[in-house]
Amino acid sequence: MLPPPGIFVGISPVDATCGDAVVNYRFAGWAKKITPRRAFKCSLRETTGGNIVAVVDEDILSRIDLTQWNDTTKKAVKAAAREALRKFDGGIVVDGITRKVNKVTRKEYTGSNYSEKIAEKFPTLYADKMRSASALDDIVLATTDWARDGKLVHPRVDNFVDFDHGNVLIETAGRQYSAEVVVGITDKGESVFYDVVDIEPVNFTLKTGILNQRYYE
Repeated sequence: MLPPPGIFVGISPVDATCGDAVVNYRFAGWAKKITPRRAFKCSLRETTGGNIVAVVDEDILSRIDLTQWNDTTKKAVKAAAREALRKFDGGIVVDGITRKVNKVTRKEYTGSNYSEKIAEKFPTLYADKMRSASALDDIVLATTDWARDGKLVHPRVDNFVDFDHGNVLIETAGRQYSAEVVVGITDKGESVFYDVVDIEPVNFTLKTGILNQRYYE
């Protein structure tokens, strides 16, 4: 059953594609194509304040024992996130902009300096970030206030010449966060999803109903 017209309050009409899923927000934001088998489920929700939230509905870490946090556990959590990110190898397309998801994404998202820091000091936060890998498309769709640096902050040895930054709200495992989304711009002008950083616990209230929901094999 489709949601009622007008449910996308505050969202500009966009077309978005991600792997097997195709989203057309010009028609109440409902998925035009849904894969028949489910491994995880993602959705977009709206807060009572009108902000869009990327919600991770299913737990890709559910089969991992997180009660004892050690190098073995961390390795398993990282592997689950890297596998989830492979679902987006075709890239995430929003408003005609393709944000590639590739080995750079998988390396940075799971093992950047920021990720390693929170894995050591805040393992629950690290686990929640890794859970959110399964909702990378919704994270892009929910991100607002995109801005480009305009220059590199420090010299680099890769082919990134600039970075886009945006703000996003995420809910996963019953916890709510604000975060910064980072997208790298290569010397060829390509956009590559780079990382999610500055993740901070917040509180918000979700409206009843789902804006958009998709299933992935």
